[in-house]
Parts: sequence; C-alpha cells; structure tokens
Amino acid sequence: MNHFSSLDDALACINHGFAFGCRLFTSHCHQDKPGQTVVWITCGLPGVGKSAFARRIFDAYPPLACRMISRDVVRTDLLWEDRKSGLDVKGNLDNRVSDMILERLKSNLGDHPAAIIVDGCHVEYHCLLQLVQFLHSYGDSVMTNLIVMGDERSQSNHSLSNKDEGDYSDFGPQGRHTSLPLKVFEKKQKQFFELLRTSKFQEIKHYLDYCFVVPAYRNEDLS
Repeated sequence: MNHFSSLDDALACINHGFAFGCRLFTSHCHQDKPGQTVVWITCGLPGVGKSAFARRIFDAYPPLACRMISRDVVRTDLLWEDRKSGLDVKGNLDNRVSDMILERLKSNLGDHPAAIIVDGCHVEYHCLLQLVQFLHSYGDSVMTNLIVMGDERSQSNHSLSNKDEGDYSDFGPQGRHTSLPLKVFEKKQKQFFELLRTSKFQEIKHYLDYCFVVPAYRNEDLS
C-alpha cells in the first residue's frame, strides 16, 4: 500500500498513469473497540470497479461479520415497489435511495456488525455529506472509511447509451447493469470534479477516519 500526504498527491499519481496493487484487506475483523463497526463507503464514477473492490473487502471478513448495502440494489427495490403500486416517482428517486440507505444503515448498526460496506457512486456532495454526517453522529462506535476510486477522468467499463436520464430499463435483478445513459455519466463526472477539486472535499474529510485513494479498474483487472 502506498501512502500519500494529501488527496492531491494521490490523484496526481493516478492521473499520470501510476499503477499500484491495492489489496485493502482490513485488520478490523475483531473490531478495534468493543462494539465498534467499520463502515466502508465507495466513491467514484459508474463502471470503474467500485462494486468489485467492495466485494473483495467483504470477502476479507469472516462469514457474517460484514454487511453490504448497495445503492443499485436499493434503487432497484424502490423501482419495483413503484411498478407494483402503479406509481411513477422517478423524479425524486435519488433522494429516496439516500433516505433508504440511512434507514438500512441504522438497522444494521443496531446489530453491531464488525463492518458495513455502503457501495455506490457517492460523487454528489450533498449525498455524501448527509451520509458521513449521519455516521459521525454515532461517535466512536463507528469508524468511517471512504474509498475514492479514480477521478472524474476515469473511463467506465459500462457501455454508454443515448437513453434519457431516469431510464432504468438496463437495470436487472439486484441492481445489476452494464450500461447507463451518457447524460448520467457526464453529470456524475461534473459532480465528481466539484467534489474532488474544490473545498467541498475538505468538509467531507472532517467526518472521516480514513480516506483511501485507489486507481479505477479496467475490465481485465476484475477477473
């Protein structure tokens, strides 16, 4: 594992083609403090390997010691509920997903697992801020780790379509998808740029215990 003095130093290495093997096998299987839960949050563009990386962290824990909460899964669950009820409320879907993530976090934290992984893009400032502030309210009972994967210039392994934003027809069971609208990807690029390259990230860092910066994956790296 390489160590950097700042986020800018880490991103500069990634931007100039610096590659290093990141095997983030946690040492928190036993929990640093009695009852403490380590929460891992992924952050990055769609299709850069966040879920695959999150799965490797999950697999590093003993059975039943770690929980996984995925924004894609929550989004699919809500879309399915809306479809069954005949509602069309996609306009505020992102906010509903964020609220559901907090509800599931609260429920899981009540069980005091060794770790919880919250997998999603989390490139929008207010979405990420709400999440880390919520976790910060738990004090020393929660350790909050952010995994920043790549930067706003990272390439996606997903195919980019001409579909409209809010078109989730490519989503399958458990939120699985290999395509997304180009408009959505470009929107997230702008959000990620604003998050990483402005003072907004300094506020996010205030609520973190650790921040890890790792390169985006290409498809051949995920096998």
